Parts: sequence; structure tokens; C-alpha cells
Amino acid sequence: MGYTSVFSGLPAVLIGLYRRSFNTAIIKWAFFYVLGSLVIDVTSSMLNTLFNLHNLITINSWQVIKIFTVTAFYYSLSSKKWNIPSLTFASVVLITILLEGFTIKHSFYGNMLGTIIGIGLGFHYFYNLYKNETEIFIEDSVTFWIACAFFFNGTGSFFSYLLSQQILTDRATFEGWVVFVTINIATNFIIAFALWKAPALGNK
Repeated sequence: MGYTSVFSGLPAVLIGLYRRSFNTAIIKWAFFYVLGSLVIDVTSSMLNTLFNLHNLITINSWQVIKIFTVTAFYYSLSSKKWNIPSLTFASVVLITILLEGFTIKHSFYGNMLGTIIGIGLGFHYFYNLYKNETEIFIEDSVTFWIACAFFFNGTGSFFSYLLSQQILTDRATFEGWVVFVTINIATNFIIAFALWKAPALGNK
């Protein structure tokens, strides 16, 4: 199941490359999200398998990349400038992780802060849909599926961190890691589905 999680972002990356999702204004952030996830997971797995190194630098870097891309997606979706909010949130999370010890431990507070910000952005998006009574055709709404993937990942990760801080230690239980692996796989597969539903750039 571990390798399934490591390479779960590959289908989304391949679909995104084929459909050139990286050249779109909004959907590109979902592509960069799964690309970053794949690079971090593969790098960490290779270092652990080949050199028996538990590289916390790559693991803790993911939360910074994650909050940057998620913030950029939601702000782009709202037709707002994404650069300053994304850099600000990513910097705050990075500083938190550095204060905890970037290279010596999993960042509990950095991860919690990142997930809270992501949940807040997702809640704001869904609340606006409800408030504005926006009509959504779920089968065709690519951005809706991406927002669902990010919100699912954020809420799932938050409650996992909250209820089981042991997951972020070297004494992590098998059951604890199964939760994170399942969340990661489901998120990447939902994004893969969304990228597949998105029209190819050449067809626009």
C-alpha cells in the first residue's frame, strides 16, 4: 500500500501532461499539486529504500508546497491575485516548521496550520457557492472536483493530526499511516479524474 500511495499522483501527472493542464489559469495549480506530491513521495521513498535515510527535509517541504498550490488555486478560482496570499501562507507555514526543527522532526504545528488554512479556504469557497445559489453541473465542473479533493485532504489530514499525533513520530502505528496513505491516494485519484474531465488545451 505504501508504493501505491507513493505513485498515486502519477496518473494525474500523466493526464495533466497529456492534456497540457499546466498551461491553464486555474487547473494548473491542481497539476502542480500532484506533481509536487509525486516528486516529494518518490524522493523520500528512494532515500529511505536506497540509503535508509528518513529525510525530514523533503517530508516537511511538502506542507509548504501544498499550502502554496492550494491557496493559489482558490484565489485564482475567485479571480483574485494569488501570488501574495500564497507566498504569505507558505512563508508562515515554513517559519512554523523551521521553529519546530525542519530537519529533526515531523512538524506537527506546521502541518496543523497548513491544513487549517486549506480548510478555511475550502469552506469559504463552498459557502459562497451556497450563498450565491450557484448552479453546478457536478459531472462537468472540473474546479468543483478539485476543490472537493483539496477540502477532503485538508479535513482528513486535520482530524488525523488532531486525533493521532503519534503518526508524526518515528513510533507511528501501522493504522495511523494507513489513514494518511488512504487520504493521499483518494486525493490524487479525485484530481486525476478532474484533470481527465477537463477539456484538452488544444480543444479550447
